[in-house]
Amino acid sequence: MTETEEREYFQSLNSPDNWLSSAQRLRHAAETLFRAYSAATQLPEEEQAESEDVSLVGSATLLFGLALENLLKAALLFEGIATVNQDGTIKTGLGAFFVHDLEGMAKSLSSLCLTEEEPQLLQRLSAFVIWAGKYPSPIAFEGKKSASGGLLLTGQPWCAERCIPLEFRKEDKASFDRIFSLIFDHISPPIKILTRRVKREEDLH
Repeated sequence: MTETEEREYFQSLNSPDNWLSSAQRLRHAAETLFRAYSAATQLPEEEQAESEDVSLVGSATLLFGLALENLLKAALLFEGIATVNQDGTIKTGLGAFFVHDLEGMAKSLSSLCLTEEEPQLLQRLSAFVIWAGKYPSPIAFEGKKSASGGLLLTGQPWCAERCIPLEFRKEDKASFDRIFSLIFDHISPPIKILTRRVKREEDLH
């Protein structure tokens, strides 16, 4: 493969359709883990204590965050807020695109209206993507954007005023599903149509 071919291939990877497909795969993985966790929480206490599935909720929360991040990036590319350069890199004036700021990305989409509680959920998901779903602590005591990347978050439900990022609850799952569906239903049909059209044109050549 020549350097030109490598660049063209790299550019093709950043299509909205590829980001959309990645979001769907990650969501499916998250759902699988969350179902296992939910089933384990219904076991008697003694069996729960012996079940490793009870601890899967943190990993599920990480995957939910990654799924939504990739869906948001598909939407930003579809809307033209982010574009792909000739060398395959992504160009956007939206800094949130590159720092896992789900709230910032969501608020840049005019087609998406969040409820009063949902920005806080996106902050928690950002924290899980940045560190809480992967590491025992953040890289620094406070991240540059402490609302999502720092050690403590404020205003989370059912906890102290400032607390480490909370894992998903059933109520969070309902909010996540609402946000994901709103974005997916808005961008998926036209992206699929565009992808099929491009494929037909490529086949003709």
